[in-house]
Amino acid sequence: MSGGHFQHAYSSAGNFAEDLKMELDTCNEPDEYGELHNQYEPATRAKLLEIANLAAHVSKLMREAEWLYSGDTGDESFMKRVAKIEADFQPTAAKSNGTC
Repeated sequence: MSGGHFQHAYSSAGNFAEDLKMELDTCNEPDEYGELHNQYEPATRAKLLEIANLAAHVSKLMREAEWLYSGDTGDESFMKRVAKIEADFQPTAAKSNGTC
């Protein structure tokens, strides 16, 4: 499958989700000067994780739309794949490492 109709826009949302999760996972690692950055309250951290999970979910849906418009999938497979993505979605299920 190649996509391309929307210039692979889904990958930007997916990259954002991965980058945000990585930031959350590495927040307890000091920088080269020994300082910690991006230390947030637990509620803020939980909301950031929720946003990362939502962005990953939207990226998957965007990819399916892109593949449909690019002619890589048809109506039936699009609907089946979207239904599976929606059924599997758990906005706060994935946990991030770390405690910051």
